[in-house]
Amino acid sequence: MQLALRLAQKGYGSTSPNPLVGAVLVKHGKIIGRGWHRRAGLPHAEIEALRDAERHGENPKGATLYVTLEPCSPHGRTPPCCEAIIAAGIKHVVIGTIDPNPKHAGAGLRILKRAKINVTAYDGRARRDAPHLDLAAQCRDLNEAFNHWIVHRTPFVIVKAGMTLDGKIATATGESKWITSEPSRKFAMNLRCGADAILVGVNTVLADDPALTVRMGNIEHPTSNLQHPKKLRRIVLDSMARTPLRAKVVSDEFAELTTIVVSRNAPKNRVAALAKRVNVLVAPERASKIDLRWLLKKLG
Repeated sequence: MQLALRLAQKGYGSTSPNPLVGAVLVKHGKIIGRGWHRRAGLPHAEIEALRDAERHGENPKGATLYVTLEPCSPHGRTPPCCEAIIAAGIKHVVIGTIDPNPKHAGAGLRILKRAKINVTAYDGRARRDAPHLDLAAQCRDLNEAFNHWIVHRTPFVIVKAGMTLDGKIATATGESKWITSEPSRKFAMNLRCGADAILVGVNTVLADDPALTVRMGNIEHPTSNLQHPKKLRRIVLDSMARTPLRAKVVSDEFAELTTIVVSRNAPKNRVAALAKRVNVLVAPERASKIDLRWLLKKLG
């Protein structure tokens, strides 16, 4: 299961809106297949592991499958993995964590059991002799953001702030480059790589004119196989539509991925000018502040 976890992390930054999943096939004490979900729309980890075994001339019949997440049972972009597992003759499936979706949770287990497959699902309790091997918790935490979205239908939010030891995000003159270190900036870029969107206030745009993109040269995630620039949605909270038309988020090649959130009080001419270049979302309340609860539900 530890290997399956490491394989799952290879999909970091590429699988959304699907979860990270890794799978390992074992037969007679030998690993005969391994796989991970690479991108939404592509085969799931279980299918990748079965295909890997086939490529190596291995027969998965009678093997044990270790998978970090309960195999899917409903039809989606791809056929249910449960069907493939049954068809392959797998005799034992070890599951790291149950599907968090209340509509599907446990359904895969029931299907596999009805097919006379032995199923072991981790219960989340850490081993007393080796608490660091709490694999159920690791499998669950692997998809913390996905689990939150699938249950609550609102985005999982990470607040990132670079600040000094006394809690300041800039100097008295407004200088903020750089109060953090190179390792911390790379860590922040890794977080950005794993996200679907980045949100800032208009004052950040006015002060720094940030690109708010994933800079591939700064990615050092230990297992991600992300090979291409990730397209990140960019959201700017700008109640009075003050974002300059020359700002990078409005004028660069990724402008179509930018959403400016304005209030109903915003000047109509400014809103119209922005709407020609980017997406503009008008908050329902006539106020100078934008309700983040409303926005999260809207984005969810």
